[in-house]
Amino acid sequence: MTRSLSQWLARLEELHPEEIELGLDRVQEVMLRAGLNENLPVLITVAGTNGKGSVVEYLSHALSAAGYKVGSYTSPHLHRFNERIRLNGKEVADTTLCEAFTTIDGSRQQTELTYFEFTTLAAMRVFLDLPVDVAVLEVGLGGRLDAVNCWDTDCAVVTSIAVDHEAWLGRDREIIGYEKAGIARPGKPLVIGEADCPKSIISHATAIAAQPYSIGKDFMVEAGQDEGSFNCRLPDGSKLKLPMPGLSGSHQRSNAAVAATVLHLLAPRLPVEKIHVQAAIEDARVAGRLQALQVDETLVLLDVAHNPAAAARLAESLIDAYPNQNFVAVFAAMADKDLPGLTDKLSVCVSHWYCADLDIERALPAAQAASHCNLHYPQSSVEEFNSVQQALDAALQLAATSPGSKGVLVFGSFFTVADALTCLAV
Repeated sequence: MTRSLSQWLARLEELHPEEIELGLDRVQEVMLRAGLNENLPVLITVAGTNGKGSVVEYLSHALSAAGYKVGSYTSPHLHRFNERIRLNGKEVADTTLCEAFTTIDGSRQQTELTYFEFTTLAAMRVFLDLPVDVAVLEVGLGGRLDAVNCWDTDCAVVTSIAVDHEAWLGRDREIIGYEKAGIARPGKPLVIGEADCPKSIISHATAIAAQPYSIGKDFMVEAGQDEGSFNCRLPDGSKLKLPMPGLSGSHQRSNAAVAATVLHLLAPRLPVEKIHVQAAIEDARVAGRLQALQVDETLVLLDVAHNPAAAARLAESLIDAYPNQNFVAVFAAMADKDLPGLTDKLSVCVSHWYCADLDIERALPAAQAASHCNLHYPQSSVEEFNSVQQALDAALQLAATSPGSKGVLVFGSFFTVADALTCLAV
């Protein structure tokens, strides 16, 4: 039977990860049967709580500009599944995905796979069939037991560690750090993008004889000679001048330095000229990462921040970039998230909370979000809506008719941002 991409995705949605114990054994069985461990490209594996997508974009862009055939695998997607699997920045075709799904389905035989495990194997099938020179793989959840960790990476990255996905990873940064560090390999670089990282990351790297490189110690961000640039001090002591990142937020300089360091360490196998690194940093764009749109006269910012650490970074970025602007927040999140951690840091930037329901079983009810916001805001500044569309329309109307400078901020989850982008036809 020949299935369309929509039919394949509908079938994969029926897989229930909560009914399958996490682990690599099942995935590796299918990997071996499908021959996905042969003739591998150079692999870069990116884990972390926040910043993964940005680092993947910087790396993929630079390597592509340098002339390499680059496969990138990210998750989740905002609009189309094809966003997850790209070749040199372009989404692969439906037919290519369907062929890969068919191959994996035949190879798995009776082995149960989750949605993410299945699609990860399919991504590698695509990359091997093309074939690509280098694959940049974003970890979906954790690291040690994530399907991406089936393959031995040539360079591991851990961008940052914060408490998120507690039911799977635990509430302790040391435990979470150990899970993320599980992608490291003996004798291979492990680039760490957080100066105050959990000790478990370095301990694990030492125990397996990986080669850790930590920001602030082995490489670092330094001030540039002008406002439009900064310097990355590389592990060999050399200095690389970089433009201010195309992605917004002061934390993006750290993400850019991580990517530059990865490329520096892999240079013997994948030489990249500094002009390609610089262009990638300056030109990078990722939908939903402090994405700015102009709707008539109103500034609309969209960010997929969905944990307290990301919300704190979002607040810092807003204060830095828009110091005189108040925002109407269009907010919707998953029910298992730290609600105070998501909302309270943004109180200095947000004047009104428009809480929306999402058509997802795991979503937090708008009434519950509004109830929390009412603890800190007057009832007139908090409203509930049945959908992101309704909340966004009302927020745009309020921003357009309010005196002074008022924008709209959409955040809380990938689903929230995706719904808003659909409403705005972006």
